[in-house]
Amino acid sequence: MGIAVKHLNELITGNAFDSPKILKKYSKDASPLTIPPVLVVFPESVDDIKKILNFAVAKNDQRKSIPVTVRGSGQGTTGAALSEGIVISTAKLDKLLDIDARERLVRVQPGLTIKELNKILAVNGLCIPIYGHDDDTIGGLISTAPVDPYSGKYHGIVKYVRKLEVILPDGTTIKTRCIRHRAVERKISSKTTEGILYRNIKGLLSTYSNTINKISRDHIGMAGYPNITKVANKRSLNLTPLFFGAEGTLGIIDEITLKVVPKQKKRSRVVVTFHELHTAKHFLDTLSSLRPRRLEIYDNKFIHTAESTGKKTSGVINAIQKGYVIYAEFDEHRRIKLQKIRKLSPKLPSTAQLFIESPNNKSYLDDIEQLINGNLISISNTTPIPPIKDIFIPAWNLSSFINDISLIEDVLKLDLIFYGSYSTSNYHIIPNFDDASTITPQSIKTFYKGFLSFIEREGGSIAGGTPEGRTKAPITNANLSADERELYLALKHVFDPKDMLNPSAKLGASSDFAIDKISI
Repeated sequence: MGIAVKHLNELITGNAFDSPKILKKYSKDASPLTIPPVLVVFPESVDDIKKILNFAVAKNDQRKSIPVTVRGSGQGTTGAALSEGIVISTAKLDKLLDIDARERLVRVQPGLTIKELNKILAVNGLCIPIYGHDDDTIGGLISTAPVDPYSGKYHGIVKYVRKLEVILPDGTTIKTRCIRHRAVERKISSKTTEGILYRNIKGLLSTYSNTINKISRDHIGMAGYPNITKVANKRSLNLTPLFFGAEGTLGIIDEITLKVVPKQKKRSRVVVTFHELHTAKHFLDTLSSLRPRRLEIYDNKFIHTAESTGKKTSGVINAIQKGYVIYAEFDEHRRIKLQKIRKLSPKLPSTAQLFIESPNNKSYLDDIEQLINGNLISISNTTPIPPIKDIFIPAWNLSSFINDISLIEDVLKLDLIFYGSYSTSNYHIIPNFDDASTITPQSIKTFYKGFLSFIEREGGSIAGGTPEGRTKAPITNANLSADERELYLALKHVFDPKDMLNPSAKLGASSDFAIDKISI
């Protein structure tokens, strides 16, 4: 045990570690990166977090720069949960602090998982309709603001957060919520850290008003801090939106107040297979108008990949040598919607297969769902080239984008597994090489650069479903205008003047992770 760990353990009620085993575990998340931290700390209270920050500030004042990164479950795919300094795990900050079933409000710590929260809420007939990994934490969902498959209908975590309690790098605690401008002026008139913060934010909103208007009008994706456009309106100011997708770079969330909703009704599933893209796209538009909670498209390559890994597949789906599978779930007024879908059946091409959930085909649909939910994760974890995940492609350009994929496949002689959510316009691409020995650094660079040009041409964004983190930031940073970058850097400085919180993510990401540096 090193001196720093011993000192921290004397200060906090939680635990700090620097053992090789723990450092190795926390040097990885769901991204392709490996960044070993110096320390991993498990605070048990707000006071612990403040003491950890004071420790880091003292080290920085001694010119021993030590960055701090907060980590939830480590499910993020952009490397934002990693640090070359201190990793603060929220694993022990996992309590439900209060529940008001009548007002449908809950107060939680950031380390509580969505699975555990929904388990508790279910007793009261309530839920938060978010689809994700069982281990996703509430704090992590706020910091990464992922576009989950239910977001098209239920809008993701952003819709349900009412208040935040946040610890700033100097140890000051602030509470973010919607505040009338008169109350904001009272805060600004004070000489407290919070007063200075609000004064600086008001200054940014005024100084960069033209840039903020431009971001509001033109910005696509979640790179930088685009939610600054949602901070102020004519009547009020609310700092909460700034923390959605901030990836722990502005402050450490220690408490969250959420609005919850009645538990979702029983679902019904629909699976449709198509040989041709244009008919699949037309049917997607039809289903989308019925507001499913989940609407996704998969190319048929994932079925054949599943076969090679021993996954259970359906004979009907296997019979399709090319084409697309559409998967949909309905939970609201589902009987009426399913009746409308049944009426469309005679209009489908003879090659199409339509399955509307019934007792007779439930097991078949269970197999399809299991394949969708499980196999693509295993594929993306074993591919020799990191997949490109969470791409935003506008619905009207989807067909053109899929045609672009075919062009890349022809040029590079590889298969690209394509899938994603039509209801959220959020897609994923997994390169699938039959012979990994043929992969070269040049082919990787050609693949990524070509793909990025297609995304841009189709009006999309590489950071469309999650913020940029470390892996995408070298790309997105280069696409920011000078005014946008200046505004985002100024905002970061307002909250974190010493650039201590996760400085290598987002705007400060190293070019070592740029496409030019990709190697095998």
